[in-house]
Amino acid sequence: HFTPKHERDVAKNLDDFVYIGRHNLTVFGSDLNWDALEWPGAARFTKLGAARKRDRLEENRFDDRLIDFAKAYLRYQQGMKPTGTRNETKALRAIESIMAIRPEMAGIVDLNISVLDEAAGQARSHYSAMAAYHAGREIQRIALFVSHKKLTKANLSGWMSPIRKPDDVSIQVGVAARERQSKTLPSEVALNALAEIFSNNPPVPRDTFTSSAWAMLLSAPSRVSEVLLLPADLEVEETDPAGNARYGWRFFSGKGFEADIKWIPEVMVGVAREAVRRIRELTEPGSRPARWIEHHPEEFYRHANCPNVPADQPLSAEQVARALGLASLSNKELNTGLGACTLAELWRRCMSKLPDGFPWFCQEWRLKYSEALFCMRANELHHQRGVALLRLWAPDVNTLNNDLCPRESLNSRFHQSIFDRHGYLNEDGARLKVTSHQARHLLNTIANRGGLSNELIAKWSGRADMKQNRVYNHMSESELVATTKAINPCLSCFGPECSVPANVPVGPEDLALMERCSFHWTIARKA
Repeated sequence: HFTPKHERDVAKNLDDFVYIGRHNLTVFGSDLNWDALEWPGAARFTKLGAARKRDRLEENRFDDRLIDFAKAYLRYQQGMKPTGTRNETKALRAIESIMAIRPEMAGIVDLNISVLDEAAGQARSHYSAMAAYHAGREIQRIALFVSHKKLTKANLSGWMSPIRKPDDVSIQVGVAARERQSKTLPSEVALNALAEIFSNNPPVPRDTFTSSAWAMLLSAPSRVSEVLLLPADLEVEETDPAGNARYGWRFFSGKGFEADIKWIPEVMVGVAREAVRRIRELTEPGSRPARWIEHHPEEFYRHANCPNVPADQPLSAEQVARALGLASLSNKELNTGLGACTLAELWRRCMSKLPDGFPWFCQEWRLKYSEALFCMRANELHHQRGVALLRLWAPDVNTLNNDLCPRESLNSRFHQSIFDRHGYLNEDGARLKVTSHQARHLLNTIANRGGLSNELIAKWSGRADMKQNRVYNHMSESELVATTKAINPCLSCFGPECSVPANVPVGPEDLALMERCSFHWTIARKA
């Protein structure tokens, strides 16, 4: 069969693009396993709506006609402009869901307007309104990309996403706004409960972590992921031009804001200092082995309870348990030979279980485990299991949120939030709950009530785009009216008293002196 030259060129361009993505790029790591269906921390190449269970990856894999392009495209785009949300996967899944039912298509080279339209429809029906909007934008971006790079037979550069952006939720008037406010702001009962728990300084590590992390979130508007990645030497103290002492934290904010210092309001400085002190006291035992491993990776970390024996001397089961910080060895551990090994062998086993990427706690921010405020040991916050002295671990967003919210799918006997453990309930007897992000919404709303400018609110929140402030402002309609009236108290903002200023007609002579603009022309006739 005869194949036109432009089609041969398209196929070669696609092969070259995939080769570059596979062999020349190092985004997500130079040792990235290209053939894997899951790139840890980056993406999964599974079908739209597929279960997230790892044992079902293969049965939900991307269509073979698209998977190599999808991997190359994601790697290429994230190399050019890294993002946290990676909406490329949403768009690629939507396109794949249509391509999978079209056997006549050879791959991305046969992408056409019909497939793009149907993919947008899939995105609209599968994702939430805002996620569908972003997926549609990314489908449009893919269409433009493959057209400009000559990766398709058809020119799709003019295709536009039909998915409109959802209505702006920053409008804070009416019943809907009050309902949304109740979901995005923490209740007074929950705030008072957490304040009392923090004030009582609970001795349980889990309570110390949750109450102190929440206090830190209330000290400066932050994403919980940013707080959990703070360095141990985060505290900054300076004197401002007026001679006042100021206290702040070194932050590295996400979404393009980069590094900065977040200054803590004077009224919260005492709470902020105490929260950092408690977290540092809780995590210091985890930082010590991290520092040792970085500087002495070949030598066993001899903690206080470690047997004082040579590294090559065989240990008894009791000595192995002491070395690992365990009360005793289980039958399973005895069967694996742990009961007859040396400290050197134990250390090799411990080194094989270091966290991925060690010594980096967050390589992007150049933060090591030994320098991280929240460097802990495995089971540090577990209420039943013993702490694993030689296994490093770091809490994540779910660690905090799962302790602030009751998990309704689990029996309260198996999972208790910090409110449940301390006996706090809502006024109607329901279980209390908050989310970590509600603290950010609350501080932004308080800043708006206090008259802080949009620029300063964005800077304090670590937000690169000031327009995003609107989503975090939850002032009620009565507060908005009061703020508007305060601008000019001489005027009535609402009701019949509000008058429109009259514009007196001008003559042709005055009109000639005005700047060019639109105007209403009326010819006056004498009676």
